[in-house]
Formats: sequence, C-alpha cells, structure tokens
Amino acid sequence: MLAFVVAAALLSSACSATSPPDGGSGASAKPKIEVRNAFARMQARLYEGCGQSKEYCASYLDSSVENLDFLLRAMNEDPKGADHFAAPVKWIKEMQEKVPDHSGGAIVKHEAEIVQTMKRVNEWMQGHPEDYR
Repeated sequence: MLAFVVAAALLSSACSATSPPDGGSGASAKPKIEVRNAFARMQARLYEGCGQSKEYCASYLDSSVENLDFLLRAMNEDPKGADHFAAPVKWIKEMQEKVPDHSGGAIVKHEAEIVQTMKRVNEWMQGHPEDYR
C-alpha cells in the first residue's frame, strides 16, 4: 500500500501543471549547440566515404550536409560570434549554395564539393583546438 501511495505521489508531481521556472509560456527555445559537439558530429563521419552503393552514398552525403548545417548553426550561435569562424562559415555557405537540394540521389554528383568542405573545415578546426576542446 505504501508503494502505491509513493508511486501515485510521484506520478502526480510529474504530471502536474506548473509554470516554467522562467515564467514563460512553456514553449522551449532551440537548445544552444556547442561548436565542439557539432564538430565532433561532423568529424565522426569525415572519412567514412561513399562506399559501393549509390543509395548509401546519397545517405552519407545527406548526413554530411546536415552535420555541416548543424556546425554552421553552432558557429553562428557561439559567443565568439560567426566572425571568429569566418573561414569555415564561408566554406559551408558556399557549399550550401552549390548543393541547394540534397534530397534523393542527386546529391551524389556533389560528393567532391561536400567532402572537400568537410576536410577544409576539419583542417581549420584542427588549427583552433580552443574551439572544440
């Protein structure tokens, strides 16, 4: 019986309607992305490559573009500001312009551009370890 009362109390407190601590409406803003986490995400797939299958290649490249987009967002949100990351921000934006639609298999024709952008960003970041450690 005691276990039932405790479980009911916990469930009740977890489900009760309370106002958020900041006094806001409860709608959450996008969480801040740290550059180091976004860079690690991009770097994890850097040398994975396309492999043999066109389908896998498209998936790999789509994921790589998403990782670069995520890193760009992190750089723009970083307290140091996008100017601190001027070179990689420029490279990512140039790639985005050259690869506006990365749906389906069409992205495969942009493999060199996408991989080159990841390598350039990686090289720049390696020269700035204070930004990801």
